[in-house]
Amino acid sequence: MNRPVARSHDRHPPFFRSVIADARVAAAYRSDRFPFRTRRDALVQTIRLLWVSDALLAQAIYRLQSRLWSLGVPWLPRLARRLAVAVAQLDIADPVVVHPGVYFAHGQAVMDGEVEVQAGAVFFPWVTIWGSSPGEKGVTIGPNAKIGTGASILAPANVGAAARIGANAVVVGDIPAHSTAVGAPARIIAG
Repeated sequence: MNRPVARSHDRHPPFFRSVIADARVAAAYRSDRFPFRTRRDALVQTIRLLWVSDALLAQAIYRLQSRLWSLGVPWLPRLARRLAVAVAQLDIADPVVVHPGVYFAHGQAVMDGEVEVQAGAVFFPWVTIWGSSPGEKGVTIGPNAKIGTGASILAPANVGAAARIGANAVVVGDIPAHSTAVGAPARIIAG
Protein backbone atom coordinates (compact mmCIF):
# COMPACT_ATOMS: atom_id res chain seq x y z
CA MET A 1 0.00 0.00 0.00
CA ASN A 2 1.45 3.37 -0.93
CA ARG A 3 1.95 6.08 1.68
CA PRO A 4 -0.63 8.72 0.59
CA VAL A 5 -3.47 6.18 0.55
CA ALA A 6 -2.35 4.81 3.90
CA ARG A 7 -2.48 8.34 5.34
CA SER A 8 -6.00 8.89 4.02
CA HIS A 9 -7.14 5.67 5.70
CA ASP A 10 -5.84 7.00 9.01
CA ARG A 11 -8.19 9.98 8.60
CA HIS A 12 -11.36 7.96 7.91
CA PRO A 13 -13.90 8.28 10.73
CA PRO A 14 -15.14 5.24 12.69
CA PHE A 15 -17.65 3.06 10.83
CA PHE A 16 -20.66 2.92 13.16
CA ARG A 17 -20.49 6.56 14.25
CA SER A 18 -20.33 7.61 10.60
CA VAL A 19 -23.27 5.48 9.47
CA ILE A 20 -25.44 6.76 12.35
CA ALA A 21 -24.50 10.39 11.59
CA ASP A 22 -25.24 9.83 7.89
CA ALA A 23 -28.61 8.28 8.80
CA ARG A 24 -29.46 11.24 11.02
CA VAL A 25 -28.81 13.70 8.16
CA ALA A 26 -30.69 11.49 5.68
CA ALA A 27 -33.69 11.36 8.06
CA ALA A 28 -33.69 15.15 8.37
CA TYR A 29 -33.67 15.60 4.58
CA ARG A 30 -36.39 12.98 4.17
CA SER A 31 -38.52 14.79 6.81
CA ASP A 32 -38.34 11.75 9.07
CA ARG A 33 -37.73 11.87 12.80
CA PHE A 34 -34.01 12.56 13.12
CA PRO A 35 -33.27 13.30 16.77
CA PHE A 36 -32.63 9.67 17.68
CA ARG A 37 -33.59 9.20 21.33
CA THR A 38 -31.40 6.31 22.43
CA ARG A 39 -28.69 4.11 21.00
CA ARG A 40 -31.27 1.43 20.30
CA ASP A 41 -33.52 3.94 18.57
CA ALA A 42 -30.57 5.15 16.48
CA LEU A 43 -29.80 1.58 15.44
CA VAL A 44 -33.44 0.79 14.55
CA GLN A 45 -33.90 4.04 12.62
CA THR A 46 -30.61 3.55 10.78
CA ILE A 47 -31.56 0.01 9.73
CA ARG A 48 -34.96 1.28 8.56
CA LEU A 49 -33.35 4.08 6.52
CA LEU A 50 -30.81 1.69 5.02
CA TRP A 51 -33.73 -0.44 3.87
CA VAL A 52 -35.69 2.41 2.24
CA SER A 53 -32.85 4.54 0.86
CA ASP A 54 -30.54 3.02 -1.73
CA ALA A 55 -28.27 6.07 -1.52
CA LEU A 56 -27.78 5.67 2.24
CA LEU A 57 -27.17 1.95 1.77
CA ALA A 58 -24.49 2.69 -0.84
CA GLN A 59 -22.95 5.27 1.49
CA ALA A 60 -22.82 2.68 4.30
CA ILE A 61 -21.14 0.27 1.88
CA TYR A 62 -18.57 2.99 1.13
CA ARG A 63 -17.98 3.31 4.90
CA LEU A 64 -17.45 -0.46 5.04
CA GLN A 65 -15.05 -0.22 2.09
CA SER A 66 -12.99 2.41 3.93
CA ARG A 67 -12.93 0.36 7.12
CA LEU A 68 -11.83 -2.77 5.28
CA TRP A 69 -9.01 -0.85 3.55
CA SER A 70 -7.81 0.51 6.88
CA LEU A 71 -7.72 -3.04 8.29
CA GLY A 72 -5.62 -4.16 5.33
CA VAL A 73 -8.17 -6.60 3.92
CA PRO A 74 -6.95 -7.37 0.39
CA TRP A 75 -9.90 -7.71 -2.03
CA LEU A 76 -13.15 -7.11 -0.12
CA PRO A 77 -12.88 -3.29 -0.37
CA ARG A 78 -12.93 -3.51 -4.16
CA LEU A 79 -15.98 -5.76 -4.00
CA ALA A 80 -17.66 -3.27 -1.63
CA ARG A 81 -16.90 -0.40 -4.01
CA ARG A 82 -18.50 -2.27 -6.90
CA LEU A 83 -21.51 -3.08 -4.74
CA ALA A 84 -21.98 0.62 -3.85
CA VAL A 85 -21.90 1.43 -7.57
CA ALA A 86 -24.47 -1.30 -8.28
CA VAL A 87 -26.80 -0.20 -5.47
CA ALA A 88 -26.91 3.56 -6.10
CA GLN A 89 -24.18 4.46 -8.59
CA LEU A 90 -22.09 5.88 -5.75
CA ASP A 91 -18.42 5.53 -6.69
CA ILE A 92 -16.06 6.85 -4.03
CA ALA A 93 -12.40 5.92 -4.48
CA ASP A 94 -9.95 4.86 -1.81
CA PRO A 95 -8.14 8.14 -1.03
CA VAL A 96 -11.39 10.15 -0.64
CA VAL A 97 -12.26 11.06 2.97
CA VAL A 98 -15.94 11.68 3.71
CA HIS A 99 -16.62 12.88 7.26
CA PRO A 100 -19.74 11.72 9.16
CA GLY A 101 -23.05 13.48 8.46
CA VAL A 102 -22.91 13.85 4.67
CA TYR A 103 -26.02 13.42 2.52
CA PHE A 104 -26.20 12.01 -1.01
CA ALA A 105 -29.72 12.76 -2.23
CA HIS A 106 -29.94 9.83 -4.64
CA GLY A 107 -26.42 8.46 -4.81
CA GLN A 108 -25.15 8.85 -8.35
CA ALA A 109 -21.86 10.55 -7.57
CA VAL A 110 -18.23 9.92 -8.52
CA MET A 111 -15.30 11.03 -6.35
CA ASP A 112 -11.68 10.16 -6.97
CA GLY A 113 -8.24 11.47 -6.01
CA GLU A 114 -7.32 13.67 -3.08
CA VAL A 115 -10.79 14.77 -1.93
CA GLU A 116 -12.06 15.62 1.55
CA VAL A 117 -15.74 16.20 2.30
CA GLN A 118 -16.72 17.90 5.57
CA ALA A 119 -19.84 17.15 7.64
CA GLY A 120 -23.15 18.57 6.51
CA ALA A 121 -22.30 18.61 2.80
CA VAL A 122 -25.16 17.68 0.46
CA PHE A 123 -24.73 16.16 -3.00
CA PHE A 124 -27.47 15.98 -5.58
CA PRO A 125 -27.33 13.40 -8.43
CA TRP A 126 -24.66 13.12 -11.12
CA VAL A 127 -21.94 15.03 -9.27
CA THR A 128 -18.32 14.43 -10.26
CA ILE A 129 -15.43 15.44 -8.04
CA TRP A 130 -11.97 14.85 -9.43
CA GLY A 131 -9.14 15.38 -6.97
CA SER A 132 -5.46 15.50 -7.73
CA SER A 133 -2.71 12.92 -7.57
CA PRO A 134 -1.44 12.00 -4.11
CA GLY A 135 0.68 14.72 -2.56
CA GLU A 136 -0.82 17.57 -4.59
CA LYS A 137 -3.56 20.01 -3.57
CA GLY A 138 -6.89 18.29 -4.13
CA VAL A 139 -10.52 19.21 -3.54
CA THR A 140 -12.03 20.18 -0.20
CA ILE A 141 -15.79 20.48 0.24
CA GLY A 142 -16.56 22.62 3.28
CA PRO A 143 -19.18 21.97 5.94
CA ASN A 144 -22.82 22.44 4.88
CA ALA A 145 -21.91 23.03 1.22
CA LYS A 146 -24.56 22.07 -1.33
CA ILE A 147 -23.48 20.67 -4.68
CA GLY A 148 -26.17 20.81 -7.40
CA THR A 149 -27.18 18.17 -9.92
CA GLY A 150 -24.58 17.46 -12.59
CA ALA A 151 -21.93 19.72 -11.07
CA SER A 152 -18.25 18.94 -11.59
CA ILE A 153 -15.45 20.04 -9.27
CA LEU A 154 -11.89 19.67 -10.51
CA ALA A 155 -8.70 19.97 -8.46
CA PRO A 156 -7.30 22.16 -7.13
CA ALA A 157 -10.45 23.59 -5.56
CA ASN A 158 -11.76 24.56 -2.17
CA VAL A 159 -15.53 24.92 -1.78
CA GLY A 160 -16.11 26.99 1.36
CA ALA A 161 -18.52 26.41 4.22
CA ALA A 162 -22.21 26.71 3.25
CA ALA A 163 -21.32 27.49 -0.36
CA ARG A 164 -23.79 26.51 -3.08
CA ILE A 165 -22.73 25.12 -6.44
CA GLY A 166 -25.43 25.33 -9.10
CA ALA A 167 -26.62 22.54 -11.35
CA ASN A 168 -24.17 21.62 -14.13
CA ALA A 169 -21.56 24.09 -12.85
CA VAL A 170 -17.89 23.32 -13.47
CA VAL A 171 -15.73 24.45 -10.57
CA VAL A 172 -12.04 24.87 -11.42
CA GLY A 173 -10.95 27.08 -8.50
CA ASP A 174 -11.86 28.17 -5.01
CA ILE A 175 -15.43 29.14 -4.05
CA PRO A 176 -15.65 31.32 -0.91
CA ALA A 177 -17.83 30.40 2.05
CA HIS A 178 -21.53 31.39 1.91
CA SER A 179 -21.45 32.14 -1.82
CA THR A 180 -23.27 30.76 -4.85
CA ALA A 181 -21.45 29.71 -8.04
CA VAL A 182 -23.00 28.79 -11.38
CA GLY A 183 -21.87 28.21 -14.96
CA ALA A 184 -19.02 26.57 -16.79
CA PRO A 185 -16.51 27.60 -15.65
CA ALA A 186 -18.24 28.48 -12.39
CA ARG A 187 -18.48 32.15 -11.45
CA ILE A 188 -19.77 33.60 -8.21
CA ILE A 189 -23.18 35.27 -8.50
CA ALA A 190 -24.01 35.79 -4.81
CA GLY A 191 -21.99 35.83 -1.70
